Amino acid sequence: MPPAQRAKNMKFSLKDPTQFFIATDSGCILHGSRHGDRVSPRRYRKQTDSPGEVIHLDFSPFGLPCFLAGSSDGSICLYGLTQGKGPFH
Repeated sequence: MPPAQRAKNMKFSLKDPTQFFIATDSGCILHGSRHGDRVSPRRYRKQTDSPGEVIHLDFSPFGLPCFLAGSSDGSICLYGLTQGKGPFH
């Protein structure tokens, strides 16, 4: 059985408050819905295998379909809401 993940931060989408994003200590970001609706992608992760925990999430204040994730290793990744991998580090 894989080790359990711990939540480090949680944010609701500014565009759709029924959707939430959870930063984890395993370095990935989980995406879910309060009403059990299917979401895509269900998980976001870095393109590189750096071991840092995701400790902070923040959405674009301008309504753009993206969010930033800050990690304990000092990296910041920009994710598109429709892509599972961060295009910029």
